[in-house]
Amino acid sequence: MPAQTGYTVTARLAQVVLQTLAQHGQPAGTALRTAGLDARTLGEDRRLPVEQLERLLAACVEHSGDPAFGLLVARCYQPGPHVLEQILPHSADFGSLLEALVQYYALVNDALVASLRPTRGGTTLELRPREGVVASRTLLDLSLAVPVLAGGGILGAPLRTRIHFSHRAPADPVPYRAIFGPRLRWSSGFDGLFVPGHAMSRPIAQANPHLVTVLQQHAQQLAAAHDPEAGFAMRVRGVLLEGLPEHTDMPHVASQLGMSVRTLRRRLSEEDTHHSEVLDTLRRDLARDLLAQSVPLGDIAPSLGFASVGS
Repeated sequence: MPAQTGYTVTARLAQVVLQTLAQHGQPAGTALRTAGLDARTLGEDRRLPVEQLERLLAACVEHSGDPAFGLLVARCYQPGPHVLEQILPHSADFGSLLEALVQYYALVNDALVASLRPTRGGTTLELRPREGVVASRTLLDLSLAVPVLAGGGILGAPLRTRIHFSHRAPADPVPYRAIFGPRLRWSSGFDGLFVPGHAMSRPIAQANPHLVTVLQQHAQQLAAAHDPEAGFAMRVRGVLLEGLPEHTDMPHVASQLGMSVRTLRRRLSEEDTHHSEVLDTLRRDLARDLLAQSVPLGDIAPSLGFASVGS
């Protein structure tokens, strides 16, 4: 069993894995037990240690007998209410979409680093594991296929371009060609896709600059809190931000971070703070931001978990 790295993924990925199993008529019980997960606790606002997701994916590959199981999961993935999933389809053009994906990728999976680099004739999106993370082929396939499929859906046409994989060519490349097209490059040393210059400037029909600006303000706070380089208190702040207004108690926060309440208290104490202080500071900061946007006081209190303005 791999050592815990401290990196996490959104629990929504595990939910989609379970949906994939159900869609293919396969029971989820064994895979869940292998990963140490309970389907009833996989809420939209929860995060999981990346190692748990990896165990779940490995169990699914073993029980399904399909080494390309990650591609099946990607096909089941549907955009949801997550802030990043709302930013992408309302970006101005495909280049802006990729920039947002890179900037806020840690909100989905902070065990991988997304980056853009100029390449002759266009731009390359790369996904690389962070130092100390050993990402499976299944996780990397899933992580690459989701933006390709989602990007094609947003643009209204399949995204057919050059795709790079860090792993060797599979025995059966057909599932890969069905999603990525014929231009596949194996054993490339990284996982990513090349986007030609003309595609980067393609406008998005549902572009909404005002909405994106509002969503990015929220995403920036979440991204800062989920930055693996940030302090532990900032990670707690991120969990609290996602949990407002109802899910802000210590047991919930500890569960989201994959630790006991005692460990949560100790880790915060090491940074000379505590749960209530982090929560109060977050509420104060959010209230100030909402007041600056002329949100009525009567609407601010419930959104921050207060029963009334005077609470």
